[in-house]
Amino acid sequence: MNTKNLLFAFVAISMLAFSACNQGNSSNASSKIKTEADSVASALGFSIGENMSKQFGELKSEVIANGLVDAFNGVKNPLFETPQTADMAIRTYLRKKNENAQDSTITEKPKAEKNAKIENEADSIALALGFSIGENMKKQFANLNPKITANGLMDAFDGKEIPLYANLEDADLAIRTYMRKESELVAQKNLKTGEEFLKKNAKNSKVQVTESGLQYEVLVEGDGEKPTAASTVEVHYHGTTIDGVVFDSSVDRGETIQFPLNGVIAGWTEGLQLMSVGSKYKFYIPSDLAYGPRGLGGAIGPNSALIFEVELFDIVQ
Repeated sequence: MNTKNLLFAFVAISMLAFSACNQGNSSNASSKIKTEADSVASALGFSIGENMSKQFGELKSEVIANGLVDAFNGVKNPLFETPQTADMAIRTYLRKKNENAQDSTITEKPKAEKNAKIENEADSIALALGFSIGENMKKQFANLNPKITANGLMDAFDGKEIPLYANLEDADLAIRTYMRKESELVAQKNLKTGEEFLKKNAKNSKVQVTESGLQYEVLVEGDGEKPTAASTVEVHYHGTTIDGVVFDSSVDRGETIQFPLNGVIAGWTEGLQLMSVGSKYKFYIPSDLAYGPRGLGGAIGPNSALIFEVELFDIVQ
């Protein structure tokens, strides 16, 4: 089971693409609903809680909620060193549960407690789930209040009716609408930032600009053959955003890669045809020649301009 996908499903994201445990919760004034974003945070918590309670209803929602808030705020998981070990523990717990292993399940729904403590294996799994949700939420919903989401999650676990929305479907619609608006704002910002960067970069005497808007800099000029759009090539590459975040690198992996030029982004298809075998170029690729308004997720948001250093080793065919 892919736990990460499972967690995204809990917040209905699958339809779209989705303190140590002594910290206070709903009594905190910062968790009051004051804005549209707060109402979406509450809806998100209910959506997570409704789905999680069906599969993890025996766990302490307070522990899950506290883990969520801690992860969102950058607190290190006190029980698991890495997200991978936490996910492995969750998968193991689910497997045991599905096999009706009595040593890892709780048959009675725990009584809600403020400042819930870690007392057994199930509690450690609840914390791991909370951290996984919080880490994913921070990536997808960085502008939301995690305490409000945590409170919504606990209320859903307790069987309370969702506030502000007539039903969970309306809440999920609000979440999707919010995500779309946020994505549009990010896309507009990225487009403007990319255009400003490329405009300034084009003034560099070492940078050449093609008719399509692709910019490139010759780092090493080879003397071999040049590929065509139908060629399959062997290359090393190092890809970053315009602010230097590395999102992919065959150089870092220590192995070259082969791919057909008609199966990559337009900036690569055009740029590689400018290179001779033995060359190394640096490409500055406008968003419309990269992944466009949809982006690719992770560091490559919508309308992101990208930078690639590419070394052409061979034309395979």
